Amino acid sequence: MDLLTFLQLVLPPTGIYCSATRSSNGGWINTPHKTLHELATVCVNVASQDRDVWYGTASYQRESEWNPTKERDEFRRTQNNVAELKALRLDIDISQTKKDTYASTKEALAALIDFVTKTHLPEPVIVSSGYGLHVYWPLDVAVQPADWLFMAERLRAICVGLGLKVDHSGTTDSARVLRPPQTVNLKRNSRRDVKVILSGKATDNATLRELLDKASGQFKEHIKSVRVPKQEAPKDTTELPPMLVTMLTVPEGALDGQERIAGPIVRACQQVREAGFQDEPVWHRMINLMKLCNKGDEVIHVISAQDTERYDAAVTQAKIDVSQSMATTCAEFNRLRPGVCDRCVHWQTITSPIQLGVKTIPIKVERQVPEVSPEPIHTPIPTEGQLFDLPNVALTEAFTFNATEWKDTRYEINEGGCWLITMDDTGTKKSQITPYVIKPLTMLRDDTGSRTTGWALYYAKGQPPETVEMKMADIHDPNAVIKAFSDKGLMLLDKASPKVMADFIRSYLYKVKTSGAMMDLDKYTHLGWGNENEFVLGDKVIYPDGKISEIPGMPFGRWTTLVTQDGKLEDWVAAVKHMFTPKEQALPALMFLHGFSAPLMRYFYGTETTLTFVVGETGIGKSTLASLMWSIWAQPFAFPKGAGDAKSHTGATMHSLFKEAAVLHNLPFYIDEATLWSEDYVPSYVYDISSGEEKRRLTSASNFQNSGSWRTSALATSNSSLRSKLQNALENSTPHLMRIIEFTLPRVDYGNMYVNDIKIMHKNYGVAGMQYARFLTKNASSGRLEAVIEMHKAMLTKRFNFTQEERYWLAWATSIYTGMELSRAAGLHSIDAEVILETIGTIIDDQRDIVGVVRTNDQTWLGEFLHDMWPHTVVVVNNNGLQLPGSVPSAVVRLPVQSVLVRANATTGVTHISKKAVRRWCAQRNIRYEEFINSIKNQAETFGDITYDRECRFSLGQGIMELRAASSPIRCVRIIKQVESFDDNSGESV
Repeated sequence: MDLLTFLQLVLPPTGIYCSATRSSNGGWINTPHKTLHELATVCVNVASQDRDVWYGTASYQRESEWNPTKERDEFRRTQNNVAELKALRLDIDISQTKKDTYASTKEALAALIDFVTKTHLPEPVIVSSGYGLHVYWPLDVAVQPADWLFMAERLRAICVGLGLKVDHSGTTDSARVLRPPQTVNLKRNSRRDVKVILSGKATDNATLRELLDKASGQFKEHIKSVRVPKQEAPKDTTELPPMLVTMLTVPEGALDGQERIAGPIVRACQQVREAGFQDEPVWHRMINLMKLCNKGDEVIHVISAQDTERYDAAVTQAKIDVSQSMATTCAEFNRLRPGVCDRCVHWQTITSPIQLGVKTIPIKVERQVPEVSPEPIHTPIPTEGQLFDLPNVALTEAFTFNATEWKDTRYEINEGGCWLITMDDTGTKKSQITPYVIKPLTMLRDDTGSRTTGWALYYAKGQPPETVEMKMADIHDPNAVIKAFSDKGLMLLDKASPKVMADFIRSYLYKVKTSGAMMDLDKYTHLGWGNENEFVLGDKVIYPDGKISEIPGMPFGRWTTLVTQDGKLEDWVAAVKHMFTPKEQALPALMFLHGFSAPLMRYFYGTETTLTFVVGETGIGKSTLASLMWSIWAQPFAFPKGAGDAKSHTGATMHSLFKEAAVLHNLPFYIDEATLWSEDYVPSYVYDISSGEEKRRLTSASNFQNSGSWRTSALATSNSSLRSKLQNALENSTPHLMRIIEFTLPRVDYGNMYVNDIKIMHKNYGVAGMQYARFLTKNASSGRLEAVIEMHKAMLTKRFNFTQEERYWLAWATSIYTGMELSRAAGLHSIDAEVILETIGTIIDDQRDIVGVVRTNDQTWLGEFLHDMWPHTVVVVNNNGLQLPGSVPSAVVRLPVQSVLVRANATTGVTHISKKAVRRWCAQRNIRYEEFINSIKNQAETFGDITYDRECRFSLGQGIMELRAASSPIRCVRIIKQVESFDDNSGESV
């Protein structure tokens, strides 16, 4: 059994996983991983370096959380962070010197066999850990920690009762780490392999639980109290026990200080009051929370003792002693025990019950339950044989921190600004730091784990604040703190130094984090898909479970406020149905459907973006149709405008438009007035847009700028043909024509026929995108969306006979058709699928006719080949400086994104091409290799820009560290291109 198979057997299928190593001082270094494959790879790699490695035997909820001891965010391998478990396990030590261990592996195995025989437990998985045995009973379905602990306690009791020598503490420790197979044990100054010596299989959960119940019946005295719900909570828990009422009396004025008072928390929070009757996780969270309060231990005992059947003072105190003080959030309580928090008068006005114990939280007389966004949501009724899953509908959750008056011993915030409090012989003094109010918003983490804090800077009461972003790494640098806020207009008073301001921000941040009032969220750098199948629209994140989170301070510039919602969904849908359902509206409907196809380009690899060019005479409504497409997601005229080159009358360069495309990412990318594109730049634009990434450019310091990327449907309009411009700009335009779709839009009198529909769609914008995003996330997380796309891809390939060369056209047709079907399932239109398919077929036939004519006039296949090989191409230039003996006289300009098959020298024009790659490419197109070579020679004689040199053996990765795997010489075709052929704007250059 290999390591990945083992991990799939004993760990839950989803969640955060953990690998663990030891630091030089013996401490644990716990590292989170998002997949089992990643976990297995890391464990094997660490072991290959002759280092010990362990893995967490559970999945975890959070990849990162605040550690108040270390004052930083980190992954925490704790029982409170455990999400699920999928195996019971025993750790048996083998030693000739230690007590309660077995002297040999043979003795340990004999004892284990006797144990399994007596208990009638199923055959386990046994791993030899080098100096012991790890014994697993895998479950067929992962379980919550409380259910797992229920079974683990019975397994431990049986071991104690039958005298099996195991590490009993590890049997019931949900956060325990063990050594994974295929690694090494370097303990005791020797090297031993960790390996599976007996392969078992998963057991049905109910069967294993029944066997454990039966076997542990005679050893009940060894079973510790495990908190699983046995007794219903009283219906009215607002009537507290007299002892608790006395303890919770709040002295007058107590809430004005910094001490956390238990009374208001217990009285106001039903989750805390009833935690004694709930299962283990809820009980733990109550303990974590109440430990922060005055007389917290006493209150915890009283709350726990309400369940007279399960309360054990010693067990409760032991749990208090090992639990961490932590401000459990309302969201966490709601996740563990739903259906309670959303009825609370404080729901979504506080983020943690701990805030109730620090200050008075006003209760609105008429509490408004948060509306479902968008309003209203019409979830279609399921139908037999439907293609897609229907999404859940959940309340919007706002992640904000409302601190109108936060105090500590050194600082104070009120409506007059921020103040420093000092003491001297004359008493307490307050010095104003700044007249503006500063409040924290969110803590955002990027893909590398780096944190950025978001702050609100209020200049005047009732006015919207400025949003300030500051990296966590900068909060200890006074100058960086001042710069971040002063860039947004903050003014410090004369007596306030930068150090005072930095100390204030740092103290403020620590207080908010430790109180649980600041949420730690993923930082999104673009709109559209996130890493966990969530979808980002402006300041909202739509999750697969139907929840919508509102996150302030999203870093999308103008798009944060433009990608928003207003109006009624049913009005928008009615206008769409009236305007785009008629058969004669097929082409306008096809253009409109690009809005739904854009997010689906996430599932197409090698064809990151489809580019559709709509041609039509001036004044027929191309821009109007684009605005209707854009109304799906945002304000209808928010799309980028401009020709996209230096001659644009709008001043919008293609570089600036690409930056916007990178932010939009999975939302449709529309370019208006593309008529003004210069022929010189057209090939480069087509290549960059369809490749989904802007060319990397060198800065003046000879460093590469980060280039933007996108995976979407791009739409451009013009009153002249893009095909003609490509043919005029290039001698061989076929490769570029294979990347675009072009059709002509007929004249339609929108003003008379559909003027009211247009007004309605313009007025009710963004609501359709919210509805569509719910369906996207739900079906993406279930795997249904990808399966339907593959099914449609196969169907369209068969219907229209798509070839590998036509992969961009296939991606375009599939994304349009699937987007149409998914948006129809979401109730957003009633466009006829067969009409759209017929229209797609007509456009594809037209594309093929045009390319056929162009290809007949083209001079060579070489340009097409080099175009297809661009992902496999490395480009180098000659170094101009002094060459040291043995050095390679070239520098890398571009590395390939896939295996290297072509190496081009942009200084000399010498290009080496893998002969095997040429033969494979020719075979896919039914071209004889000799014909391909002859076409290069003919082009050399006719145009003189290409010279066929010879066949040779050459190392494509020579002298390039990143390509050392390709350093062996292979058979190549060597050609020489004119240096001008490597112009950055050619679009086909290598």
